[in-house]
Amino acid sequence: MLHRVNASTRIGVHVTDRNKHVKDYLSHYISFPQAPHFAVLLDGLWGIGKTYLLKEFLKPITAKGKKNLYVSLYGLASLDEIDDALFRAMYPLLDNKVAKVVGHIAKAAGKYCKIEIDLSAKDVLKKANAEIVVFDDLERCDVPINRVLGYINEFVEHGNHKVIIIANESEIKGNSEYDIIREKLIGKTFKIQSAFEEALRSFTKSIQNRGARDFLESKAADISAVYHQSGRNNLRVLQQTMWDFERFFLVPDSKFNHVWHFLASL
Repeated sequence: MLHRVNASTRIGVHVTDRNKHVKDYLSHYISFPQAPHFAVLLDGLWGIGKTYLLKEFLKPITAKGKKNLYVSLYGLASLDEIDDALFRAMYPLLDNKVAKVVGHIAKAAGKYCKIEIDLSAKDVLKKANAEIVVFDDLERCDVPINRVLGYINEFVEHGNHKVIIIANESEIKGNSEYDIIREKLIGKTFKIQSAFEEALRSFTKSIQNRGARDFLESKAADISAVYHQSGRNNLRVLQQTMWDFERFFLVPDSKFNHVWHFLASL
């Protein structure tokens, strides 16, 4: 049986932001007039909403003209692949394959002409003037942890960048190399709390069908109850479930009418 939650969880009603202190500090961090020479780590379980929180935080900052680059390290197996990912982030209008090939051709041309041309993203970033650089999915990078942290440290120590790292530290801790380099690289760490209410409002707005969207809005308290009682704290699963619901909602077969009547009566 579902236990109804407080009405404050309903969509459109103000709910205390559990991560306000994180956003406040990030605002302070990126406003530094000079390079801080340390990175900020956002730590939390997979799917809890770390990436969602940061991207939402960066939207108004980007709109004001402050440049930032976001790179997922998921599955990247070499520093060259990280370079390529940064290059594609810098030039999003280019097809991924085109951006990668262009970078490699330029490097090859420099070697052919016996000109030392280093097109690593770290150097290109200086020209791109990207003040904020985000490295996501640190624990899912296939590059040895000491090498990827050394790569990130180039931005922190020798670049004029504000660096934010997103990771699930529970999957990394215990690695002696990580512990040693972490102390030098990361100046502040924040444990991200589930941003359920904020995410639910955003996910509901993204539902295209008006009927499905209205139904989900009317059942916000029940969705909250199920989410929190599950103990999963996984916003990715929540969003996928809502998309699946919309697809189910659009099934025209009248045999589902009794299902809607039942759900509406809850």
